[in-house]
Amino acid sequence: MDGTALYEAVAAIYISQCVGLDLSLGQIILVSLTATLASIGAAGIPQAGIVTMIMVLIAIGLPSNLFILIFPVDFFLDRIRTTVNVHGDSIGAAVVGKLCEKYLKQGSAERNEQGYSMLSTHASPDPSKRISIGNHHYENSHML
Repeated sequence: MDGTALYEAVAAIYISQCVGLDLSLGQIILVSLTATLASIGAAGIPQAGIVTMIMVLIAIGLPSNLFILIFPVDFFLDRIRTTVNVHGDSIGAAVVGKLCEKYLKQGSAERNEQGYSMLSTHASPDPSKRISIGNHHYENSHML
């Protein structure tokens, strides 16, 4: 999401400058806001930025066919956007993990006290918890 928002805002300003349109402060704020909202709602698929970029261009009053100025390099920029998005999401997950570390450990300890385990390495003595499919036998114990 971070990479897409940055890309769309910068690309819209670049396209407007290519056609000789100077954006006012209000239009730049509108571009930033529209790009951020469009990136939140964008699908996580390759080349989804094309559709959302057209939305940003229309929001500032530019024709959608001006996207052709960016299209030749969009394939490469899409890969960079994905890298920025993954990096930003990883940092967000690390920060949340660090801030909630105490609660996560407490929750794990409570689950272990109740006998739950994410990976069960012991065979279940209870035959009702065994699943057999053909010649293969599976344990169905302590799954979350």
